[in-house]
Amino acid sequence: MVHHAANANACKHVWLADALKRDILAEKFGQRLLGVHVLSEKYAANFKTINKAVHGLEKEGVKIYSSKERGSVIFVA
Repeated sequence: MVHHAANANACKHVWLADALKRDILAEKFGQRLLGVHVLSEKYAANFKTINKAVHGLEKEGVKIYSSKERGSVIFVA
């Protein structure tokens, strides 16, 4: 059972990337996504999982820019 739980956690970033992509396409965020920590609360995931999901979207061609100056806010183009 531990192995199954590990697989479920490993796939959370894939589920999260799909959820983020749906929300981006539905324009729930406009041009500016919430900060990483706010997204962590919204999707009940830690910030590392959020970052992994965002990087997955970037690999799919979604243009996402993070701004360190503004406290890890993510912009979508």
